[in-house]
Amino acid sequence: VTAMSSIKNFLLLGDLRKGLDFVQWKEEGEGQTRSLRRLSRSPPSSLVTVLACDFIVCGKSLGLLALDHVGTAHLYQYTPHSDGREGDQVLRSCATFATGFPCRSALRLQTEPGLQSLLVASGGGELLCFKPIDDQAYRTIATLLGMLATRLPFRGGLNPRAFRHQEGPPALVAPRRSIEDASLLRHFAFVSCHLQSPIAERMRMPAAALLRATLPHASSLLDVPQGPRGAPENS
Repeated sequence: VTAMSSIKNFLLLGDLRKGLDFVQWKEEGEGQTRSLRRLSRSPPSSLVTVLACDFIVCGKSLGLLALDHVGTAHLYQYTPHSDGREGDQVLRSCATFATGFPCRSALRLQTEPGLQSLLVASGGGELLCFKPIDDQAYRTIATLLGMLATRLPFRGGLNPRAFRHQEGPPALVAPRRSIEDASLLRHFAFVSCHLQSPIAERMRMPAAALLRATLPHASSLLDVPQGPRGAPENS
Protein backbone atom coordinates (compact mmCIF):
# COMPACT_ATOMS: atom_id res chain seq x y z
CA VAL A 1 0.00 0.00 0.00
CA THR A 2 1.48 3.34 -1.12
CA ALA A 3 -1.29 5.78 -0.13
CA MET A 4 -4.33 5.97 2.12
CA SER A 5 -7.08 8.51 2.76
CA SER A 6 -10.19 8.47 4.93
CA ILE A 7 -13.51 10.25 5.17
CA LYS A 8 -15.97 9.33 7.95
CA ASN A 9 -15.85 5.51 8.10
CA PHE A 10 -14.63 5.01 4.52
CA LEU A 11 -11.04 4.39 3.46
CA LEU A 12 -9.33 4.74 0.10
CA LEU A 13 -6.26 2.53 -0.30
CA GLY A 14 -3.78 2.89 -3.14
CA ASP A 15 -1.47 0.01 -4.06
CA LEU A 16 1.60 0.05 -6.28
CA ARG A 17 0.48 -3.11 -8.11
CA LYS A 18 -3.21 -3.69 -7.36
CA GLY A 19 -4.70 -0.26 -8.00
CA LEU A 20 -7.35 1.35 -5.81
CA ASP A 21 -9.55 -0.17 -3.09
CA PHE A 22 -12.61 1.52 -1.57
CA VAL A 23 -13.11 0.12 1.94
CA GLN A 24 -15.64 0.56 4.75
CA TRP A 25 -14.71 0.38 8.43
CA LYS A 26 -17.34 -1.01 10.82
CA GLU A 27 -17.37 -1.22 14.59
CA GLU A 28 -20.30 -3.01 16.20
CA GLY A 29 -21.36 -4.10 19.66
CA GLU A 30 -19.66 -1.30 21.62
CA GLY A 31 -16.27 -2.08 20.17
CA GLN A 32 -16.56 -5.85 20.40
CA THR A 33 -16.56 -6.42 16.62
CA ARG A 34 -14.38 -4.50 14.21
CA SER A 35 -14.18 -5.21 10.49
CA LEU A 36 -12.96 -3.87 7.17
CA ARG A 37 -15.11 -4.60 4.12
CA ARG A 38 -14.01 -3.87 0.59
CA LEU A 39 -16.90 -2.22 -1.23
CA SER A 40 -15.24 -1.84 -4.61
CA ARG A 41 -11.93 -1.61 -6.45
CA SER A 42 -10.47 -0.15 -9.63
CA PRO A 43 -11.02 -2.31 -12.75
CA PRO A 44 -8.66 -5.33 -12.53
CA SER A 45 -8.29 -5.37 -16.32
CA SER A 46 -6.45 -2.02 -16.24
CA LEU A 47 -4.45 -1.89 -13.03
CA VAL A 48 -3.29 1.55 -11.90
CA THR A 49 0.09 2.07 -10.23
CA VAL A 50 -1.12 4.37 -7.45
CA LEU A 51 1.35 6.85 -5.93
CA ALA A 52 -1.27 9.04 -4.22
CA CYS A 53 -5.04 8.98 -3.74
CA ASP A 54 -7.77 10.97 -2.02
CA PHE A 55 -11.44 11.92 -2.08
CA ILE A 56 -13.13 14.85 -3.83
CA VAL A 57 -16.38 15.98 -2.21
CA CYS A 58 -19.18 18.00 -3.80
CA GLY A 59 -22.27 18.04 -1.59
CA LYS A 60 -23.43 14.42 -1.32
CA SER A 61 -21.32 13.27 -4.28
CA LEU A 62 -18.01 11.56 -3.65
CA GLY A 63 -15.21 11.25 -6.19
CA LEU A 64 -12.19 8.94 -5.82
CA LEU A 65 -8.97 10.22 -7.39
CA ALA A 66 -5.85 8.11 -8.00
CA LEU A 67 -2.54 9.48 -9.31
CA ASP A 68 -0.23 7.03 -11.11
CA HIS A 69 3.47 6.81 -11.91
CA VAL A 70 3.22 8.42 -15.37
CA GLY A 71 1.35 11.49 -14.17
CA THR A 72 -2.22 10.49 -15.05
CA ALA A 73 -5.09 11.29 -12.70
CA HIS A 74 -7.85 8.66 -12.65
CA LEU A 75 -11.26 9.74 -11.35
CA TYR A 76 -13.65 7.03 -10.14
CA GLN A 77 -17.08 6.86 -8.56
CA TYR A 78 -18.66 4.18 -6.39
CA THR A 79 -22.10 2.98 -7.41
CA PRO A 80 -23.80 0.10 -5.54
CA HIS A 81 -25.45 -1.27 -8.70
CA SER A 82 -23.61 -2.92 -11.60
CA ASP A 83 -24.31 -2.62 -15.33
CA GLY A 84 -22.33 -5.83 -16.00
CA ARG A 85 -19.02 -4.05 -16.53
CA GLU A 86 -18.87 -1.32 -13.88
CA GLY A 87 -20.50 -0.63 -10.55
CA ASP A 88 -20.89 -2.67 -7.37
CA GLN A 89 -17.49 -4.38 -6.89
CA VAL A 90 -15.80 -2.46 -9.76
CA LEU A 91 -15.46 1.32 -9.50
CA ARG A 92 -17.06 3.38 -12.26
CA SER A 93 -14.44 5.16 -14.36
CA CYS A 94 -15.36 8.85 -14.71
CA ALA A 95 -12.28 10.43 -16.33
CA THR A 96 -8.53 10.35 -16.90
CA PHE A 97 -6.37 13.46 -17.12
CA ALA A 98 -2.64 13.63 -17.92
CA THR A 99 -0.90 16.13 -15.62
CA GLY A 100 2.48 15.81 -17.36
CA PHE A 101 4.53 14.64 -14.37
CA PRO A 102 4.10 12.02 -11.62
CA CYS A 103 2.33 13.31 -8.51
CA ARG A 104 3.23 11.73 -5.19
CA SER A 105 1.08 13.67 -2.72
CA ALA A 106 -2.41 15.15 -2.48
CA LEU A 107 -4.04 17.32 0.17
CA ARG A 108 -7.81 17.64 0.53
CA LEU A 109 -9.02 21.15 1.39
CA GLN A 110 -12.47 22.53 2.04
CA THR A 111 -12.65 25.43 -0.42
CA GLU A 112 -16.37 26.19 -0.11
CA PRO A 113 -19.20 24.94 2.14
CA GLY A 114 -19.92 21.36 1.09
CA LEU A 115 -17.06 21.33 -1.41
CA GLN A 116 -13.63 19.78 -0.90
CA SER A 117 -10.92 20.08 -3.57
CA LEU A 118 -7.54 18.42 -3.96
CA LEU A 119 -4.23 20.27 -3.97
CA VAL A 120 -1.64 18.08 -5.70
CA ALA A 121 2.15 18.41 -5.84
CA SER A 122 3.65 17.54 -9.22
CA GLY A 123 7.10 16.08 -9.84
CA GLY A 124 7.70 18.97 -12.25
CA GLY A 125 7.44 21.53 -9.47
CA GLU A 126 3.83 22.51 -10.13
CA LEU A 127 0.89 22.76 -7.74
CA LEU A 128 -2.31 21.45 -9.32
CA CYS A 129 -5.87 21.71 -8.09
CA PHE A 130 -8.74 19.33 -8.84
CA LYS A 131 -11.96 21.18 -8.05
CA PRO A 132 -15.53 19.86 -8.56
CA ILE A 133 -18.06 22.06 -10.39
CA ASP A 134 -21.76 21.68 -11.12
CA ASP A 135 -23.10 19.98 -14.25
CA GLN A 136 -24.33 23.14 -15.96
CA ALA A 137 -20.95 24.88 -15.59
CA TYR A 138 -19.15 21.77 -16.82
CA ARG A 139 -21.27 21.51 -19.97
CA THR A 140 -20.68 25.19 -20.76
CA ILE A 141 -16.93 24.88 -20.21
CA ALA A 142 -16.63 21.64 -22.21
CA THR A 143 -18.45 23.21 -25.18
CA LEU A 144 -16.30 26.35 -25.00
CA LEU A 145 -13.03 24.40 -24.85
CA GLY A 146 -14.08 22.29 -27.82
CA MET A 147 -14.46 25.47 -29.87
CA LEU A 148 -11.21 27.00 -28.61
CA ALA A 149 -9.26 23.87 -29.55
CA THR A 150 -10.37 24.17 -33.19
CA ARG A 151 -10.31 27.96 -33.61
CA LEU A 152 -7.07 29.04 -31.90
CA PRO A 153 -3.53 28.32 -33.17
CA PHE A 154 -1.43 26.24 -30.77
CA ARG A 155 2.24 25.33 -30.66
CA GLY A 156 3.23 23.07 -33.53
CA GLY A 157 -0.41 22.68 -34.52
CA LEU A 158 -0.93 20.30 -31.59
CA ASN A 159 -4.32 19.60 -30.03
CA PRO A 160 -4.31 20.97 -26.44
CA ARG A 161 -7.11 18.65 -25.34
CA ALA A 162 -5.51 15.51 -26.82
CA PHE A 163 -2.41 16.30 -24.73
CA ARG A 164 -4.46 15.49 -21.61
CA HIS A 165 -5.53 12.04 -22.84
CA GLN A 166 -4.20 8.98 -21.11
CA GLU A 167 -1.42 7.02 -22.77
CA GLY A 168 -1.49 3.25 -22.40
CA PRO A 169 -3.63 0.20 -23.15
CA PRO A 170 -7.37 0.87 -23.55
CA ALA A 171 -9.57 0.26 -20.52
CA LEU A 172 -12.53 -2.14 -20.45
CA VAL A 173 -14.83 0.90 -20.47
CA ALA A 174 -13.59 4.08 -22.14
CA PRO A 175 -13.17 6.80 -19.50
CA ARG A 176 -15.76 9.53 -19.69
CA ARG A 177 -14.72 13.13 -20.23
CA SER A 178 -15.44 14.59 -16.82
CA ILE A 179 -12.29 16.69 -16.29
CA GLU A 180 -11.42 19.84 -18.23
CA ASP A 181 -8.28 21.99 -18.31
CA ALA A 182 -8.62 25.38 -16.58
CA SER A 183 -5.30 26.58 -18.02
CA LEU A 184 -6.82 26.22 -21.52
CA LEU A 185 -10.00 27.93 -20.35
CA ARG A 186 -8.03 31.02 -19.31
CA HIS A 187 -7.02 31.57 -22.96
CA PHE A 188 -10.57 32.68 -23.71
CA ALA A 189 -10.24 35.76 -21.48
CA PHE A 190 -7.22 37.06 -23.40
CA VAL A 191 -8.20 36.49 -27.02
CA SER A 192 -9.47 39.44 -29.07
CA CYS A 193 -13.13 40.41 -29.27
CA HIS A 194 -13.12 39.31 -32.93
CA LEU A 195 -12.55 35.72 -31.69
CA GLN A 196 -14.68 35.90 -28.55
CA SER A 197 -17.80 37.16 -30.28
CA PRO A 198 -18.22 34.34 -32.89
CA ILE A 199 -17.68 31.70 -30.21
CA ALA A 200 -20.22 33.36 -27.90
CA GLU A 201 -22.73 33.58 -30.77
CA ARG A 202 -22.33 29.87 -31.49
CA MET A 203 -23.06 29.18 -27.82
CA ARG A 204 -26.01 31.60 -27.90
CA MET A 205 -24.66 33.73 -25.07
CA PRO A 206 -23.33 37.30 -24.96
CA ALA A 207 -19.54 37.33 -24.67
CA ALA A 208 -19.70 39.18 -21.34
CA ALA A 209 -22.12 36.60 -19.90
CA LEU A 210 -19.94 33.75 -21.13
CA LEU A 211 -16.91 35.28 -19.41
CA ARG A 212 -18.83 35.69 -16.15
CA ALA A 213 -20.03 32.08 -16.29
CA THR A 214 -16.68 30.44 -17.01
CA LEU A 215 -13.83 32.55 -15.64
CA PRO A 216 -14.57 31.89 -11.93
CA HIS A 217 -13.76 28.23 -12.69
CA ALA A 218 -10.52 29.17 -14.47
CA SER A 219 -8.99 30.81 -11.42
CA SER A 220 -5.84 29.26 -9.99
CA LEU A 221 -6.66 30.63 -6.53
CA LEU A 222 -7.97 28.49 -3.67
CA ASP A 223 -10.29 30.26 -1.23
CA VAL A 224 -9.42 28.30 1.91
CA PRO A 225 -11.65 29.02 4.94
CA GLN A 226 -9.67 30.59 7.75
CA GLY A 227 -9.75 29.27 11.29
CA PRO A 228 -8.87 31.17 14.47
CA ARG A 229 -5.78 33.41 14.19
CA GLY A 230 -5.93 33.19 10.40
CA ALA A 231 -4.82 29.54 10.19
CA PRO A 232 -6.43 27.34 7.51
CA GLU A 233 -9.04 24.99 8.88
CA ASN A 234 -8.40 21.26 8.67
CA SER A 235 -10.68 19.47 6.25
